[in-house]
Amino acid sequence: MFNCGSEKETSPAICDVGKNLLESCHKTYYVKAVGLKELGEFTVEDRELLHLRLGNKFEKICFHHEQVYLRKYTHLFGQTCCDPFKRHKKIVKKSLRIITLDTAKKSLGLLLPGKKICLACETLVKNSHQNQNDTDSDYEIGTPEEYLEKLNNSLQEMGNSPIKKVSKLSNVQRKQYGKRKFEKIVSATKENLATALQVTPIEIENNHQSVDLQNEDLYSLVEELKIKFAETTSHADKVQILTLVPKSLSLEKTKREFSTTMYLVRKARNIKKSFGVLGKPAARQGTKISQEDISVIQTFYESDDISRLCPGKKDFVNVRTDDGKVQKQKRLILCNLKEAYHQFKEQHTNIKIGFSKFAELRPKHCILAGSNGTHSVCVCTIHQNMKLMLHSIKPHHSLLKIMELYVCSIENQKCMFGECSQCPKENFRNEIEKFEAFQQTDLL
Repeated sequence: MFNCGSEKETSPAICDVGKNLLESCHKTYYVKAVGLKELGEFTVEDRELLHLRLGNKFEKICFHHEQVYLRKYTHLFGQTCCDPFKRHKKIVKKSLRIITLDTAKKSLGLLLPGKKICLACETLVKNSHQNQNDTDSDYEIGTPEEYLEKLNNSLQEMGNSPIKKVSKLSNVQRKQYGKRKFEKIVSATKENLATALQVTPIEIENNHQSVDLQNEDLYSLVEELKIKFAETTSHADKVQILTLVPKSLSLEKTKREFSTTMYLVRKARNIKKSFGVLGKPAARQGTKISQEDISVIQTFYESDDISRLCPGKKDFVNVRTDDGKVQKQKRLILCNLKEAYHQFKEQHTNIKIGFSKFAELRPKHCILAGSNGTHSVCVCTIHQNMKLMLHSIKPHHSLLKIMELYVCSIENQKCMFGECSQCPKENFRNEIEKFEAFQQTDLL
């Protein structure tokens, strides 16, 4: 039953899930309707999902908890790896897979359907399930006392001392005692077996334990490579990681395990054949520029058509040469590098060089306009001639005062570029001519 009316009219009872988890019921975040549902109203699959996620201690569930623990469970609880073995030091959000109902059943309560799990944890769960099956098939369930009696009977027949009762020992003491007893039993068993086979104990030593450890380390390494491969965004790093994949994995399986493309897998295999593990292909060597061409380019930069010497005493840079550091006067490039490059290509058609290399070979003392000190003093012809003419007549006013008489405003760009129609210009010149005529009349 359900009720879509307001909570003021009727207040539905709290569902069993809310009671067990101490959570509020009948919220309207995900569903507007308010009410309760009987467990029998759900399908068989939905009941299994709810039992695995919530347990069996409920008969009624509200609409809100139905959305949270059934319909939107993956969205709310499946954003990160569920980490069933608590091995992640950081939250894992990449390369996740949704745990299905069948997978959760096989995990024997280790996984919950609807949550997500990373590749590494998924493989560990599979191995743990396999080990559990092997253990269940090899041993029957019994009490510790029964196991102790069977072991002592076997040890007595082999001539070894029995295992004492450990009920009064602490957990740490039991572990230490078990390690010491295990080493003694292995040593005695090895000697008895060697005597029976008429060989030395060294000849029957089993080295499989070290091999198993190496295989376990290899497996852990491959899983970490999968995680690193999923996290990295560099194409070159992905190829290097794929070169570490064992040869036993086929191209298709490598593609599937690392969730990548067949092109990347084939490329990594070819690089591994040519350059080995973590190999990188040799960089393609471009057209090499001769030392003579470099000298021609640097001489071109230093020509008077392209650059001019800076007049300042301090306008120099230290250039490192074969003889040590040498002070060279700065040269100001009179155009931008694109224009200089096109001019160079017109003059030297036989030299093949790109713009980037041409700009790279610019000498250190050939500076661009805009660098420090390049615009501190104007040395153009018009400006200098004006100063020299004023200096020769020795006026009472400075150049700035005369410029103020000649234009409307020295701060107006149009006035300073001669584009203003309101500036005195000719009127100022006429006033000077009238003044000169007046002076000549007085002299007469």
